[in-house]
Amino acid sequence: MKVLVTRMFNAFLKDMNMKQKLLLSYLVLIVIPLGILAFLTYNRSSVILSDKMLDISSQSLDQLKSTLSYSLQSAVRSSNMVFSNKNVQDILLRDPKKYDLNTQYDDSVFLSDYFTRIQTEQSIYRIRLYMKEPTIYSNESINFFNYKSIQDSVFYTNAAERNGQIYITSPYSFKYAGINDNQEIISAIRVVNNPNLYGEFIGLVSVDILLRDITQIVTNSTLAKSSFILLANSHNQIITSSDHTMANEKYKDIGNMPIPAGEDELWQKTRLNNEDVMTASVDVPFSDWKLYAVMPMSTLLSANNELRNYTFVLMLIIGVIGYLLALLISGSMVKRLLRLMKVMKVAETGDLSVKVTISGKDEIGVLEERFSNMLLKIEDLVDEKIRIEKESKNAELRALQAQINPHFLYNTLELVTCQAVKYKADDITNLINLLARFYRLSLSNGKDIISIADELAHIETYIKIQNQRFDNVIQLELDIDSRILGYSIFKLILQPIVENAILHGIMEKDDQTGKIKISGRLEDPGLLLTVEDDGVGMEPEQLMKILSDEPRTNGHGFGILNVNKRLMMNYGEDYGLTIKSEKSVGTVVEIKIPAIQYER
Repeated sequence: MKVLVTRMFNAFLKDMNMKQKLLLSYLVLIVIPLGILAFLTYNRSSVILSDKMLDISSQSLDQLKSTLSYSLQSAVRSSNMVFSNKNVQDILLRDPKKYDLNTQYDDSVFLSDYFTRIQTEQSIYRIRLYMKEPTIYSNESINFFNYKSIQDSVFYTNAAERNGQIYITSPYSFKYAGINDNQEIISAIRVVNNPNLYGEFIGLVSVDILLRDITQIVTNSTLAKSSFILLANSHNQIITSSDHTMANEKYKDIGNMPIPAGEDELWQKTRLNNEDVMTASVDVPFSDWKLYAVMPMSTLLSANNELRNYTFVLMLIIGVIGYLLALLISGSMVKRLLRLMKVMKVAETGDLSVKVTISGKDEIGVLEERFSNMLLKIEDLVDEKIRIEKESKNAELRALQAQINPHFLYNTLELVTCQAVKYKADDITNLINLLARFYRLSLSNGKDIISIADELAHIETYIKIQNQRFDNVIQLELDIDSRILGYSIFKLILQPIVENAILHGIMEKDDQTGKIKISGRLEDPGLLLTVEDDGVGMEPEQLMKILSDEPRTNGHGFGILNVNKRLMMNYGEDYGLTIKSEKSVGTVVEIKIPAIQYER
């Protein structure tokens, strides 16, 4: 499957033009990494923003808890001041039978002044004292009340059960004398014990706080927008909230819902009323109250959404700028390539004179320079080919002339042989037969390629003719691997080399006698023929010139040069002649040709 996908992808790329490939590469290398970076940045920033918002909300919640705690602490402090005051206790313990009117008046003035001072100092709305024994001021209904008016209430029962400990009530309505409307209040209530008789209550103190003051504290909290705060007691009775409508409808049962409380994290994610929210709850000191904070996830994520939109727009802008730059750069590169392709098309038509403008030093510039150099080399090769073709045609013409002359000579020799036989001239007959065989092998029925066996027979005939000429001074030795006799070779390869060995090697010796050894064997990857003589040899300077194209004044070595060129032209530069020579020792010529079976 992986191989199939790879092949399909490679085929897809091959069909795309260069500009599309460059744009695709920019997309892969810029847009995708940019998108990944934006995604990771957004995720990390979202976590940081969320943590920051929760941290700020936690501080606000803690500040709200402190403010509520301070209000309750003021109520508790005020209650303690009344509860522990010796004068208040003495007043509550007075014997009603001995409690004259003047004393009652003085006590009422003292208590009123004392309560007013506490209310002012502690920011308390009202202090109420319920007196067990009736007095002229116990039904005043502002600060002083008759004990019997509360004895049957749930507040008195809860306070009596606590035996002097403070009891914080739920919100309730109360009518104060001199005030038209009922007031919604929260009270810190406690009974006053008889210091002389344990278990006897001599009065009840209620320190009142206006509910609207508590509500104002809650609603003024600086939690995040759309967040909700609710204050409830241990009985899950709602005391107040930042939004009464939501408290009574949407979150009226929040106290009964299990809100996770982590050991290290104040805020926990949960689900309330089919909505994902973050919740927190803290206890309010000096009471059984609990503060609940609810922050919708949508509120928490609103800043993240703004960050997401900003990141997306920024990525889009950078992507568009990157795409335009990529379009500009790729367009410049492709334009240069198209210009080069246009030159190539002109060169395909055969016009090698077209000029390539080198537009830079980058890879495209190097390609332009190399193509320009290639055109120059091709032009040189074409000229060389034309020159070689001309030389080849001239050689064919010379070969044709050479074939015509041997034909005529061969036919004439046949006539002379008949005349020599007629007059019984055996030596002449033998020589003419050798010469006729030599030219017959030279002609080879017009073939350029013959077998190695025929080439060796041609050399043997040539040596016999030369021995007739030079009185048998030349000794020929053949060391040929029989396996190579059936391989092919261009004709007249060995004869110029042997001729050069005789005329310029052996015949230049003092005794004008010598030996020529011809060897042949298979040698990977072709055939190796060796012509070795014991002639006078050559100097190194002469040896260097023999296969060069330098002009020759005496014609010496021209045949060997021709043989080397024929071999290299037909078989390639890996084949040809190698000459080794030592002065006064002899010369060795190695002929390297490919191993090709001869086909008649």
